[in-house]
Amino acid sequence: MIDYFHLRCPVCGKSGEIDVNASIWARVTEDLLCDLMHWADATNFDFDAALDRARHNYQAERDEESPTACLPESVQDLIDALEDQTEAARAVIDSWQQGDLAGAVHGLEMSLDEALAALAKVKGGAA
Repeated sequence: MIDYFHLRCPVCGKSGEIDVNASIWARVTEDLLCDLMHWADATNFDFDAALDRARHNYQAERDEESPTACLPESVQDLIDALEDQTEAARAVIDSWQQGDLAGAVHGLEMSLDEALAALAKVKGGAA
């Protein structure tokens, strides 16, 4: 691809192998910010202060987001099933040490059924 704008790919940093979508979005973003700066100058708007507030708000929103919030539901189900399996396994180990396995084994069996259902959901059929 010919790099008409002398851009570098934001993904790999190379100028000879630019991801077209990345280069277009990079240019559009630069143009938008440039136009906003011109508007701010023309209207006596404090662009730098607004940009600082936007960065602060962005960081606050990022801090509130769960690292798994963007995952597909089926992947979240797998994570939940793994957490349940871990808790059930811990209960079996704790019960083993106390000599009372029946309740813990029942809990492990239930969490195994949930885990198998989550796997089946991800695979689109039987686990």
